[in-house]
Amino acid sequence: MTIRLGYIGVEASDLAAWARFADAICGFAVETLNAGLACRFDARARRILVLPGSRDDLAFAGFEVDSEAALEQRVARLRGAGVAVSPGSDGEAALRGVTRFFRFDDPNGTPFELATGARDGGEVFRSPLVAGGFVTGDGGLGHIVLGTADLPGSERFCVDALGAGLSDRIHDRIGPLPVTVSFLHLNPRHHSIAYAGLPMTLPKRLNHIMVEAAALEDVGLAYDRARDAGVPITRTLGQHPNDRMVSFYCRTPSGFDLEVGWGGLRIETTPWSPGRYERFSTWGHQSGERLS
Repeated sequence: MTIRLGYIGVEASDLAAWARFADAICGFAVETLNAGLACRFDARARRILVLPGSRDDLAFAGFEVDSEAALEQRVARLRGAGVAVSPGSDGEAALRGVTRFFRFDDPNGTPFELATGARDGGEVFRSPLVAGGFVTGDGGLGHIVLGTADLPGSERFCVDALGAGLSDRIHDRIGPLPVTVSFLHLNPRHHSIAYAGLPMTLPKRLNHIMVEAAALEDVGLAYDRARDAGVPITRTLGQHPNDRMVSFYCRTPSGFDLEVGWGGLRIETTPWSPGRYERFSTWGHQSGERLS
């Protein structure tokens, strides 16, 4: 009974900038809604919702299961772990493109959701900019990385309440600060959630969203589009040692990052033995490049 990152909600102060970014840089299909924007990049009708607001941060992360029975089992598991769970309304479900969902918080107060009945779009999705398309399917839309001051508690929550498995940890530094990141899988994608343990409260819940292109060429083309448009490149092209993803990072209009990657590792071995790594990148991923 797998679970996947199905959709993400972002609260954004500049919807017009998001529409341009999603369309002209990312190659997503953008639908204007009464409530904001809906971004689509595969068969699913709604993958990223951009909703008006001042936070410029993650509003919710929705995890999907395949059936009503699976949803009920997952909700029972959460309640059994002492997690407060409440149902979403029919209107909220329709906005998300699902038939039914429940909401709950992780230990950091980050809004999570469990949903079923995800709706496909009416037409086959073909991006005019990303010819090879995006890797989704049984791995969901990609991954999210969140900051936490309680890494053991956040990791334990995902394992006990969501049924996640620990993929590995990276121990490195960001400037003078030691940072440990725990990577957790819910399905064959190397990680759907990662938590960065930091000794401080960060201004944003969300560090970045990752979407995976099916072709390496499309990562390079997206990199060029971002540079040519003056979008800040926060990490240049590089490769991570744990999931072997080749990627770059750019700044979204809301101030957190989007990682565009290719070649991510799939975890298909049971049981999986978690690894330990001492650096975030094998090569590349240099920080701070800003080109006009």
